[in-house]
Amino acid sequence: MVSTLEPDGTLLDTWLLLMDQVRPRYLTPPVSAPGLTILRWLARGGPVTVSHAAVLAGVSPSAITQATRKLEREGYLARRRDDQDQRVVWMELTERGLQRVSEVRQRQRRRLREILSVLSSEEQTALADLLARVADGLPTSANGSAVRHGQ
Repeated sequence: MVSTLEPDGTLLDTWLLLMDQVRPRYLTPPVSAPGLTILRWLARGGPVTVSHAAVLAGVSPSAITQATRKLEREGYLARRRDDQDQRVVWMELTERGLQRVSEVRQRQRRRLREILSVLSSEEQTALADLLARVADGLPTSANGSAVRHGQ
C-alpha cells in the first residue's frame, strides 16, 4: 500500500486544492482575508488584547494596530483601553463584525456541502471525525496561544 504522505505532496496538493475551494474569495473590501482572520479570533474567543493578537498572528503590535484600524473604521470591531492599565488595548467584535463572520461561515458551509456531496453521509461523518482528531492533536504554542479544535 502506498502512503498518502509520500514526498510527492499528493496529500498536501489535495488539501490545498480543497482549502482553495472554501477560501472566502467572494470577500469584498473592507474585509480582507487577514481582517477576516482577526474577526474570527474575536468571534471564537471574545475580546483579545492587541499584543496577544500580534502573538497569534506572528507580527508586531503596530502591524496588528494598522490591520485593525480599517476594521474599526468600518464598524467591525471596537478597541478600548484597559481600565487598570491604559497601555493595554483590547479589541472586541461589534454586532456588525459578528454578522460578517456569520455570513462568511454560512457561505463556506454551503460550499463545503457542495464539495462533500460526492461522499455518502457515512463517509462525511468519518471524514469529520478524522479531521477532528487531527485538529485535537495540533500542538499549542509555548504561550498557549494556538486556537484548538472546539474553541
